Amino acid sequence: MLKSKKMLRAVLLAGSAMLLTVPGVSAEPAPATEPVALTIQTSAPHRLAVGVPEGWTVDPADPNQLFLYAPLDGPEDDFSENMNFLRIDVPAEQGQVTIPMLRQGALTGQQQLAQQFDGFETTPVEDVAIAGRPGLVMTYKMSVDGIEMTGRQWYLLTGPQSAVIATVTTRRATFDRYAGLAGRVMESVQLAEEAVNQPADPLAGNAPAAGNAPVPAGPVTHDSPRYGLSVDLVNAWRVDESNPTQLTIFAPQEGGPDNFGENLGIRQVPKPVAEGPITIDEMRPIMDASVAQLGAQYPGLQATEPAAGQTAGAASLMMDVEFETQGVSLKVRQWYILLDPQVAVVATYTSAADKFDATVPDAQAIVDSVRLLR
Repeated sequence: MLKSKKMLRAVLLAGSAMLLTVPGVSAEPAPATEPVALTIQTSAPHRLAVGVPEGWTVDPADPNQLFLYAPLDGPEDDFSENMNFLRIDVPAEQGQVTIPMLRQGALTGQQQLAQQFDGFETTPVEDVAIAGRPGLVMTYKMSVDGIEMTGRQWYLLTGPQSAVIATVTTRRATFDRYAGLAGRVMESVQLAEEAVNQPADPLAGNAPAAGNAPVPAGPVTHDSPRYGLSVDLVNAWRVDESNPTQLTIFAPQEGGPDNFGENLGIRQVPKPVAEGPITIDEMRPIMDASVAQLGAQYPGLQATEPAAGQTAGAASLMMDVEFETQGVSLKVRQWYILLDPQVAVVATYTSAADKFDATVPDAQAIVDSVRLLR
């Protein structure tokens, strides 16, 4: 076991070092053989909060990276499948962390791994949404000391000055067994200072983590001073305030977890008074540019023309967008709402396409309730 741990640390350090030189997933992850519950644990030394699978061991010995080890399969098993997490912080004076920066780090890391390990093969670095946050992912294979191994590495943008690199490493024969569980763990990752509203783990009987109890059916007002917004929640939709730029609200998952969590993101877009009031006309080209950017990223994207109307008692534009990513068809509805002469509110509802019609009425009701906190 000690030999395996040392070997794995070398592998993971090589992979995570790729981002240090710079300051979605190639396929839907296969489900774990037997789903297990996650328990959110915060590691103060690593400044991270992570969902730890039942039966796994937390190893905080490494000062830079937090390690989680799966239980061994038996007395003859000398290799523990594992995940590791590395938080990266960039001082403001050095600029911001961006997806292009993370992508360059990932590509550099691929080159380093290819030089270090025999039989190294990798998928392209792909864009992926991780619990509604932007990120990248790649999956690779290699041989280490004669052991055929498979790894999947995520790059999660957690804010303008921070990112998290996470890696799951398994024997090649056990990768499908652990890939789905690792994906769920990745969805749970938060910065320690933001780990106040934790999503409940569906496999733990929807038991809420502290500060994140599901709301009862019927409108319940949620005031968020952090984002300067107030909304009325309906039908047990759940608030998550871990995103640094937007209030995120998740739809309930009926019948246990699935491959995509329908969610609504709401944020303010202020305009300086000196530049005059915000108008509907200036919002149209912003929406057009957003569609053009998405279209370049997702071939086959379809979008409706922005339609003028009333939302939350104010003038607004609304459009629907449909596209496919990583084999999943998504449908997005976006509203631009003039709640104040100097403040627009952008609300974005993202859903699996086959669930959109059933869930968008609740999203619409929440958006219609949005108010600015004064």
